[in-house]
Amino acid sequence: MFLQEGLPVGMEEMVGRLFFKPMKIFKLFWISSLRDYFLQKIDACIIASPNNTHADVAVKCLDNGIHVLVEKPLATSIREATTILESSKNTGAIVATGFCQRFSDNFLVLKEIIKNKTFGDVEKFAFQTGIRGGWASRSSYHLNHKLAGGGVTVTSGSHFLDQMLHLFGIPQEVNYKDDSNNGLEANSFCKFIFTDSTSGKEVLGTARFSKTINLDTKFAIKTNKGLISVTDKVRFSPSENKNLIQIVEFTPPYDNFVNMNEFQRQLYMFLKSISKSKNLCANGEDGLNSIILTDKLYSSRKSLANHWLPKYNLNKESTNIAKSKKVVSIFGSSGF
Repeated sequence: MFLQEGLPVGMEEMVGRLFFKPMKIFKLFWISSLRDYFLQKIDACIIASPNNTHADVAVKCLDNGIHVLVEKPLATSIREATTILESSKNTGAIVATGFCQRFSDNFLVLKEIIKNKTFGDVEKFAFQTGIRGGWASRSSYHLNHKLAGGGVTVTSGSHFLDQMLHLFGIPQEVNYKDDSNNGLEANSFCKFIFTDSTSGKEVLGTARFSKTINLDTKFAIKTNKGLISVTDKVRFSPSENKNLIQIVEFTPPYDNFVNMNEFQRQLYMFLKSISKSKNLCANGEDGLNSIILTDKLYSSRKSLANHWLPKYNLNKESTNIAKSKKVVSIFGSSGF
């Protein structure tokens, strides 16, 4: 139950580079009985608490004129996200959403390529990412749909969904499958249909997210001129000569970006946003759009085939076990 003043490692240097009045930055331990006192001591707040608490903390800060950087997802529902945006509008305090992958080298390159149609018009794309496990948390809040807002589609997929929305806009149609079985999904597969804003042509896309399979993070984009592939670098292979591979180099928009990773860049841009009174990160609307899309995906949910799932009625089997009065012991089953 305390408020510890101090700057995270490397943050003093970032603040110094921006040449604006030093902000009071705290490691804030959110205690309801003391929060009014805390809110008098800070200029900005980075909210990285469990997802279901984002809205409550953000609104309280924004209502007091405190700028916030909220870890993704912005909230766990459209209603909560809308309330956050309303509070920001009322006080003018900045609300940024923590889609740090927007500041990765590859995405900064890709954004310019797609925007300028450097390698032609996009026809279709496919994305995948997967890491086995990754559920570790002291509170285990992310094993509860109501508290986390979703499974792998939210925890891992939201970064790509934000990038996709940023590159292609809002999809006209979605198709979605996962293995949630009335719980939290560990695997999901999405299909999207967009309309190119300039050519009017249809753009097809797919995305696969997993918490049970290790999948190399890859993004492949087919254009009318060739194939753009994004792995460790952004590469382009023209249709007329598939043996030719061009590597697209990155030129940082800010000199300070050179020795920073995407998390540091996001933090730097958040501080810069405050000094300029203009949001330079993913904003609240971006956070809301991601939640709207996720909600649309979940609303169209169909079951993903689970070949490992026993083909019998679990409720019936549970009843039979109960009637038999047998003692059942389960070891190491973290998924229960």
